[in-house]
Amino acid sequence: MNPQQQPTPPVNQTPSPALPPERMVDDTELPPVSERPVNPQPANSKKKLWIGLAAILVVLVAGGAAGAMWWTSADKVFNDAMYDANYPKGGELKGAIEVSSDRNPTVTMDYTSRFQGMKTNTDLGVKLNAGMMNINMTGGIATDTDKNLYFKVNNIKKTIDSFAGTSSAAVDQYYGDLIKKIDGKWVRMTQSDLKEATKDSGYDMSCMADTIGKISQKSYTDEFVKLYKDNPYMTLKDTVGSESINGADTYHYIASEDQAKSKAFAKAMKETAFYKELRGCVAAEKRDEFDKSADSSNSDKKQPNTKYEVWVDKWSHKLKKFLVTVDENDTKVKFSGTMTDNDSQKVDTPTADTEFKDLKTEVEKLQNSMNTSPRY
Repeated sequence: MNPQQQPTPPVNQTPSPALPPERMVDDTELPPVSERPVNPQPANSKKKLWIGLAAILVVLVAGGAAGAMWWTSADKVFNDAMYDANYPKGGELKGAIEVSSDRNPTVTMDYTSRFQGMKTNTDLGVKLNAGMMNINMTGGIATDTDKNLYFKVNNIKKTIDSFAGTSSAAVDQYYGDLIKKIDGKWVRMTQSDLKEATKDSGYDMSCMADTIGKISQKSYTDEFVKLYKDNPYMTLKDTVGSESINGADTYHYIASEDQAKSKAFAKAMKETAFYKELRGCVAAEKRDEFDKSADSSNSDKKQPNTKYEVWVDKWSHKLKKFLVTVDENDTKVKFSGTMTDNDSQKVDTPTADTEFKDLKTEVEKLQNSMNTSPRY
């Protein structure tokens, strides 16, 4: 037989169609192709899936964009910053106070304050330039967790000598010992020192310092927020634009003060728990005086021309910078500050070189010496 010739079927037998390849693998018969289970890939299903996912993505993006636009809108960012009572636990505030006048020399005080809870440490620098008279002094002020107060002034003798001239020897004779105890030295004033020093004033400064130290506790801040919402005396006047402050994307605002609401706020403040506790630190005979000094609601005095500028983070809605400019008569005062939040801010507590009670003793010796000195 020719190998390429197909066998001839017997007579009266219908020839079989060509076997599919599966039947030729081995002697096992597989079911016909038409009998196998079929799982066709629905082409339209994948298309619908992608369309659905795309639709969801569009909704999320659109919603997120709308939410972002609302969250970073100028009005919301400003109002949230004004209502914010979540004070940072730690950080740094750096700025300056400048007093200038047409008739007097300009005085500038630079400050850098680091804080962590009750611990603070502030570097100070004072500059005054007036022709022949120039002052350039530095110092510091600090507090610790025990509510002790520290202060330091540098270059006292050098500054006195520059003004006293030939009289510096006499100054050194009388005040030399006192100057040595404070010039460039950290002086510590304890709570008992503060209480003793202010006992005759009618104001218990130790008690007041303790109360002010609790100003960020929630019971107080909740009252402050409600009080401000009832009397929102700071209003948005203009949005200058966007600026970067220490890497933060901020809005630069110009705000204005509503005097009527400001007076209403001051009047309502007297009903808060914080004010009442602070007032309790004042002797009974001095409380009317304290109330008058704290209450501007009845004042008809013309207010100075004041400009408020604030820079607020668009995303956190936290205040990052401020500038207050007060212009009254021929005197202008600028108070500025830039805030950096840092809950792990490191704050060094000074080591006391001089105790306040020792300083007090030195002053008393000086007074006695002057009283017993011969008079001509």
